[in-house]
Amino acid sequence: MTTSSKPPLHLRSPANLAAGNTPSIVCRVCGVRCMTAFNLRQHEEGRKHRNKVANAAGEANVRCEMCDVVLSGKLNVQE
Repeated sequence: MTTSSKPPLHLRSPANLAAGNTPSIVCRVCGVRCMTAFNLRQHEEGRKHRNKVANAAGEANVRCEMCDVVLSGKLNVQE
């Protein structure tokens, strides 16, 4: 069994929909709808979001000088 420190996202779970909970926070970059600000922060830390931000800023395919590896954005090079 694998455990994760991050809680899973259940944006469209039947319990949330039955309770009248609809995703109300939207990522302006990706259009992803999140239930809470915490969920939005989790999304923003994700690889797909960071890649979209890098592409929008024209930072796609940045080379790490130390490793000589091409990465998807400056943030990934820093990491």
